[in-house]
Amino acid sequence: MTGSIAAAVIAASAGVGIAAAASSPAHHKEAPLETLAHSTATVSPRLPVAAGPNLCGPWSAASAVGMRKLVAAHGVLQVCMKVGSAWVLIADSPSHVTEVGTVQCGTNTNCLDGANPHDLNGFTWSDGPTGRHLGLLQVRGNDLLFADMQGGESFNILTSTWAPLSPRKTP
Repeated sequence: MTGSIAAAVIAASAGVGIAAAASSPAHHKEAPLETLAHSTATVSPRLPVAAGPNLCGPWSAASAVGMRKLVAAHGVLQVCMKVGSAWVLIADSPSHVTEVGTVQCGTNTNCLDGANPHDLNGFTWSDGPTGRHLGLLQVRGNDLLFADMQGGESFNILTSTWAPLSPRKTP
């Protein structure tokens, strides 16, 4: 396994979203892989808040009133990002089940700009089908690909449906 794939799998199994794992500061000393693989500690990464139109703005800050209510209802926010014309929130619920929240913007330019406030009550939420925490590995078109040590699932942001990931067929 390459270093980046191994880090993603370990991050997924430790409950760290890929964005949080990839944004670790360079001066941060990483724990040995075997420590992370067997860790039971709760990880609550700090998400960067940016003003760019494709990034989550101040509305996604942990101190924002709406975000505090969202965390109380859906758990710790792991990932906030724009995918196509939708905003996606990925949370780790108090029972450690991955939840995905989406809001479709279509062509609404105010909604598409991450610097503008967003109504967090407008997100549609879906629980992961496995009953476990899944780590985000990749975004492929409108599909979010998740995995843990027991397998993988994909979530389509347009249809809000989950499907098991199929193993790759070897030629």
